Amino acid sequence: MGDRLTAFRAYAERVRGRVVALIVLAIGLYFVVAFGEQAWRARALQAEIAGRREALAAMQARHDELAWQLVRYRSDYESYVERIARRDLNLSRPGETVILLRLRPRAGANPDSDARAGRADHERARLARLDGPLRVALTPPRTTTTS
Repeated sequence: MGDRLTAFRAYAERVRGRVVALIVLAIGLYFVVAFGEQAWRARALQAEIAGRREALAAMQARHDELAWQLVRYRSDYESYVERIARRDLNLSRPGETVILLRLRPRAGANPDSDARAGRADHERARLARLDGPLRVALTPPRTTTTS
């Protein structure tokens, strides 16, 4: 019976060593997987941070552009309103003489060939195609008084 007990103890030691090695391997594998998952989450968060920084930079640029437009329109508001009133509403200032010119296309004008010739020719071709009133406002000269 002693031989069987000794053999069983030797077998138990081998199995115990394998079980301990298996447990250590499982714990190590768990830590490797957990570390990899955390590293993957960290990389995803870094990518999200980079994307949000890019979006913030784009928003900041848009904000700066809008702030510049606000300053420009506040300082140039009267001339902007006057330009729109003259162009779209056909309004004029008191004392101005408004002349409406009706432009007709030139005889034998080929606007397509003029447009290919260059920018000035393109403008000439656009005016040649125009068949409507052209509004010109003439302001009388201001007189200065000396005291």
